[in-house]
Amino acid sequence: DGEREALRRRIKDHAEGRALAEGTLADAEIAGLDATGEPDVAALEAAVEAGDRVAEEARERRTTVERAADELRRLAEEHGRRDRARAPLRARTELVRHLADTCKGTGNAMRMSLERYVLAAFLEDITARASLRLAAMSDGRYTLRHSDERVKGNAASGLSILVGDAFTGVEREVGSLSGGETFQASLALALGMADAVQSHSGGLRLDTLYIDEGFGALDPEALEQAMAELDRLREGGRLVGVISHVAALQERIPAGVRVRRTRTGSHVEVCLGDG
Repeated sequence: DGEREALRRRIKDHAEGRALAEGTLADAEIAGLDATGEPDVAALEAAVEAGDRVAEEARERRTTVERAADELRRLAEEHGRRDRARAPLRARTELVRHLADTCKGTGNAMRMSLERYVLAAFLEDITARASLRLAAMSDGRYTLRHSDERVKGNAASGLSILVGDAFTGVEREVGSLSGGETFQASLALALGMADAVQSHSGGLRLDTLYIDEGFGALDPEALEQAMAELDRLREGGRLVGVISHVAALQERIPAGVRVRRTRTGSHVEVCLGDG
C-alpha cells in the first residue's frame, strides 16, 4: 500500500509538471521558436548585455535626476526663506513706488504731479490777484480763474487758466482772446505775479518792473486803461519800465532811453522829463 501511494504521488507530480511545461511551451513567444534547431546563445548573450547596458544607463540617469530633484528642493526652500525675508522690503518698495507715482502724477486721474500741484497753488493765488488787475484794465469785462479740471487727451492737468467774459456770461479759453486782450491778460498776470512774490517772500518788494512790447496791439482806450494800471503801480515808488515803439507811450512817458536808427548805426539817447 505504501509503495502504491508513493507511485500515485509520482504520477500526480509528473502530470502537474507536464501540464506546466505544456503551458509554458504554448506561450506566444516560445511557440514560434524552431524546435528542431539550437538557440543562438551568442546573440542572446549580446542582447542580454545590451539590455544590461540600457538598464545601467537608466539607473545612472535616475541617480542624476534624483540629485537634481534634491537640489531643486533645497533651492526652493532657500528661495521661500529669502522671499519671506524680503516681504518687508517689498512692502516698503511698493510704498516708495506709490509715492514716486504720486510725485510724477501717474498715480492720480488728473495726471497732476507734485510739482504741478505746488505750482497750481501759486498760480491760483497769482490768477486771483491778476483778475483784479485785468478787470480794471477791461472796464470789468474780463476776469481770470485758475482751473485744475482735467484737460482733454492724456495731458497733465492743473495749470489751466480760463477767462470770464461779463458780456457773454461764459468762461472761455485764453486762446480765444484777441491780440490786445491777450496783452492785457499777460500784463495782468505779470502784475499779479509781482504781487504774489511780494506776499509769499516775507514782504519782499519788487521795486522794478519792465514790460517788453505788446502795447501796439491795444486800441487807444485799452492803452489808456493799461497805462492807468501802470500808473497805480508807480504810486508806491515802484519803477516801471516800458519797452515799446508806440508813439503814444513816448508822449506819455518822456523820461527814458530812446534808440534811433542812423546811417552809421543805432544811436542811444537818454531823455529826462517830468513823467
